[in-house]
Amino acid sequence: MNPKEEKTFVLIKPDGVRKGLIGEVIKRFEQRDLKVVALEMFHASRKEMDKHYPQDEKWIRRLGEKTMATYSKYGHDIKKDFGTSDLMRVGPTMPYIAEMGTIRGDFSNDSPLNANVERRSVYNLVHASETPQEAKHEIEHWFGKKAPVFKYKRFGVDE
Repeated sequence: MNPKEEKTFVLIKPDGVRKGLIGEVIKRFEQRDLKVVALEMFHASRKEMDKHYPQDEKWIRRLGEKTMATYSKYGHDIKKDFGTSDLMRVGPTMPYIAEMGTIRGDFSNDSPLNANVERRSVYNLVHASETPQEAKHEIEHWFGKKAPVFKYKRFGVDE
């Protein structure tokens, strides 16, 4: 597939909605010459969220390895934050170590410590698919097999 035709899935999480960042997130994607071809706002059920992420071991291990690499890069103790160093139980990259210039780095500074003290989950703003396979799964999950894809031309992008 031509990289210009590759589709991905971006989810603005409830934390991003509550902070009023819907427009900012869309703006950042469009400023980088990416096109929004489908858009829907909904309140996901617990069951829908549970089916969002693939449940296969390979995917979970890849996520754990990515998190472990991020923690190692910044010299943080993964076991201290998550209570385990088991790659199959390690969560996603934390907002407090996201780089400036990214959506998380610019608009979030939450940490596992704050979340644990306040007995809540870590605030996170967005999710984006990492691979074409993950994007396919997520698009089908949230939009169905016949996702509404709108075709239009953008100046300087589609020319």
